[in-house]
Amino acid sequence: MRCRNLSEYSGYSAKLFARDTCEVEIWSMFDNEYSACIKLLSDAYLAYSLSELKQALAFLKVFKSIKTTHFLQEEMIMLDLKYEGYSEHRAEHVNFTSDLSRYIIMAERLDTSIGDLLSYVTSWVNGHIFVYDQRLDRHLNGCHANLVVSS
Repeated sequence: MRCRNLSEYSGYSAKLFARDTCEVEIWSMFDNEYSACIKLLSDAYLAYSLSELKQALAFLKVFKSIKTTHFLQEEMIMLDLKYEGYSEHRAEHVNFTSDLSRYIIMAERLDTSIGDLLSYVTSWVNGHIFVYDQRLDRHLNGCHANLVVSS
């Protein structure tokens, strides 16, 4: 049996065990991160709607930080599971992080609107989840792994 401590992936105390079952609960590890990101985007939209542009940008910077950590965690899991879509999925992460950094700088310089930045982030996140994360989810459900997560 293969065992990998996933605490290096996240703040959780978790272990990944290769088993003969097809149970996969790996996404529960990301529930708190996902909720935090949705809240940050919601807060950024609210700040933007109230013309609190610096606050909206601050929320987006925290969002970027959380997503960067999430991407690294997700990529480590993909490598561990020998996910065949790793390179393409990772490229999506790298491109998004690079674009987001560039857009944040542009918004700070007023070269782009925060509204456009928020639209870009929301569109990318939705597209990524429904395409790339769904592919990864199908792979995880097809592998013989079980994630046991404890706090």
